[in-house]
Amino acid sequence: VNDLRRLNVALTRARYGLVIFGNPKVLSRSPLWNNLLVHFKDAGCLVEGDLHDLQQSTMTFRASKRLAASARLTPRAGGGAGDMGPQRYEPIANTFSAY
Repeated sequence: VNDLRRLNVALTRARYGLVIFGNPKVLSRSPLWNNLLVHFKDAGCLVEGDLHDLQQSTMTFRASKRLAASARLTPRAGGGAGDMGPQRYEPIANTFSAY
């Protein structure tokens, strides 16, 4: 998904959690995805490894480029309909339980 609007819908409509599967080396070639991966890594939400042994990602990404104000993915205060208030990200590894 390289269309900002479609990615925005996919990210903001999640009700209980969000899991993104993909190859970060490939995804980071796109400036949009690179910025998102850098953001998730900085927030401690980017993990890798076997499902039963997820670890914080050790990947490094190129410096995040600033997106134009109209292209930012972060919610704005008073964002109108669908604004769910301040967003809080938690590492996905903390939400998994062993079977």
